[in-house]
Amino acid sequence: MQFTCSGTDVRFDEKTLRFAFRRDGADWTWRDGFMPSFDCHVAGRPADAATVVPGHTTSADSDQSNPNDRIRTFAFADAASITHELRETGTGVGVFSTFRGFGDAPDFAFATYVWVERASGDVICEWMPLDETGLSVTRLTWPGEMTFDGESDRDVTLITHQQGVMIPNTWPTAVSSAHGDIVFGGRFETAGGYMPWFAQIRGSQADCGKNGNDEPHDDRDGRDDGRDTQSTRSARISDDDSRPTTTGAPAYIAICETPWNAGYAIEHPAGGRETPAEAGNVAAGTFVGTCIGMWFEPSLGRMDYRRVVRYRFLSDADHTSVAKSYRAYVDERGRLRTLAEKAARNPSVRNLIGCSWMHVGIKTVVQPESRFYDREHPENNLHVTSFAARAKQLATLHELGAGRIYMHLDGWAEPGYDNQHPDYLPACEEAGGWAGMKALVDACHARGDLFGTHDQYRDYYFDARTFDRNNAVRLPDGTNPEQTIWAGGHQTFLCAELAPDYVRRNFAEIAANGVRLDCAYLDVFTCNEGDECANPEHRMTRRDCYERRAECFEYLLSHGILSSSEEVSDWAVPSLVFCHYAPYDFQMRDPSAPRQGVPVPLYNLVYHDCVIEPWMMERVAGGDDYMLYALLNGGAPYLIRDAAYVGVDGDMSPEQRAQAENDIERCNAVAALHERVGMSELVRHDFVGGDPLVQRSVFADGTVVTCDFHDQTYRIEG
Repeated sequence: MQFTCSGTDVRFDEKTLRFAFRRDGADWTWRDGFMPSFDCHVAGRPADAATVVPGHTTSADSDQSNPNDRIRTFAFADAASITHELRETGTGVGVFSTFRGFGDAPDFAFATYVWVERASGDVICEWMPLDETGLSVTRLTWPGEMTFDGESDRDVTLITHQQGVMIPNTWPTAVSSAHGDIVFGGRFETAGGYMPWFAQIRGSQADCGKNGNDEPHDDRDGRDDGRDTQSTRSARISDDDSRPTTTGAPAYIAICETPWNAGYAIEHPAGGRETPAEAGNVAAGTFVGTCIGMWFEPSLGRMDYRRVVRYRFLSDADHTSVAKSYRAYVDERGRLRTLAEKAARNPSVRNLIGCSWMHVGIKTVVQPESRFYDREHPENNLHVTSFAARAKQLATLHELGAGRIYMHLDGWAEPGYDNQHPDYLPACEEAGGWAGMKALVDACHARGDLFGTHDQYRDYYFDARTFDRNNAVRLPDGTNPEQTIWAGGHQTFLCAELAPDYVRRNFAEIAANGVRLDCAYLDVFTCNEGDECANPEHRMTRRDCYERRAECFEYLLSHGILSSSEEVSDWAVPSLVFCHYAPYDFQMRDPSAPRQGVPVPLYNLVYHDCVIEPWMMERVAGGDDYMLYALLNGGAPYLIRDAAYVGVDGDMSPEQRAQAENDIERCNAVAALHERVGMSELVRHDFVGGDPLVQRSVFADGTVVTCDFHDQTYRIEG
């Protein structure tokens, strides 16, 4: 079957159920061997009679089943009845297919509709459950992965794993979501997929075969005293200002329009080659490139709703134009909310631009059952720093030359950091109580600084004062997820349907005690997956969960408190002002670990002017200076980034003062750039001369930042 609409040709093989697409002279086909399929629970099925397919789960996954059940995989082609129908409507042309009867479930049925949108030429793939009688689907693998096996380092895959990763087809390091290389298993709307899309480009601008596989290095022979200024560092960049070599290339972007129970699976073998196990020689393997596709899971035990993926085919593409295509997509749907728009509602947004971040704590309490409990040094499990000491520390930083500061305060309440949420109040008595906390906030405001608190409305601790198991997330099997990882020990998860109630209660009490917050950080909301709850009193899907989390942010904003959370996520953009960080994936691993691709600022190419991001400022011994990534991304700097379980008082030794002066100098340079571009769109990101170790960012105000990771230097122009 074949049809054409708005310049897009579609071919459908009714035997293999695979599709091929052609647009602007470029062909894209589902890879040979791809089998549209779904996995399902089969109750009581013997282990040797079922195909067991491993999948990613988390403690709050809602597709729990009887542990004696087995997983069976059905191909779409296994259906007892299959029909195909060519459809033409006022909005497009496509093929509508139905599949009915699988195994012992003759009534189980679903439909697919693959069609070309007349207005755009995009291909839209829809999967619709018709009758779920007899089978319980656990995972749907559809639509198909594209053939992407060109043996070229200029053929690249883009994934939204944290800030963004570009994986050339010949990249030497294996990347596998099945083997845990992608956090949260590639689930969209988590750190594993900040945005619900991936893309592949044939013939990108990056010449990764030349030096993209080299680890960035520091060539200063250990002589770095950390006192480089912008001018001295700029002098190290060659005067050869060759423009980026951007060669047009065909590409596609796959956008998941129903991302709440979805993600991507990626398999990239080392060097792009499948190596026979007996050979042990990468060069001997068959070149396969990179394979990436979508997966979908049930919601509360049922597939329940239509799943939609949009393919947009691009010509003359690079990673910037792919990201801008997605920016246009979200803008058309009213989900692009800029900082300028947010500042119109809350003018204090502008006060946060150009600040340096000071992340410190007050009270640490680690429960004996926590993974972080120090049994060898039990004194480390309890520590209190007074509010007055933090005020003194703030004053010292200003004496040493720090500009405006945003103080993020952990562990400020009586239970201590990550304990007894959501019953967290009052303010820590040992540290000075409400009066001491108010004095600290007033000291911040007197210096023109901003103040915000850490808070938590997902982790639900069993020793919380008003704990009620009925308010916890309930899985379809009737149990509650439980864990003892964090400092507070034994916990489950609070159903987010109830979270806004606790937010209103707690923040009203904070205000009643005279503490005027500028900002508030609601932990994990934009990093972890949404939860699902089967309790009929507060039933909640993942989509519902994201809406309730957004409601918490909106409450803060309505009271003039700027909203923040752990990382960033597509769903949160309209109601999130800033985050704890939005790092590249490699920054969250051991610096000595091989990188899983070239870092590219995909999130910021879409949302830089929508969400404020503070950046790590560490120097890695023999590696990168993370300050350069802060500059490239036009972000705010971390002046102090204390771990939550470490407290430092306001006094500083001479060595600490010298280090602080150095850190302040670096932070002031980054903060000055952030003051300039913090509310500007990142309009372009390039590899200068095709070299991924020389990167350039261009902002809407004309500012150009070039960073050379060969010698760890930078230049700011415009």
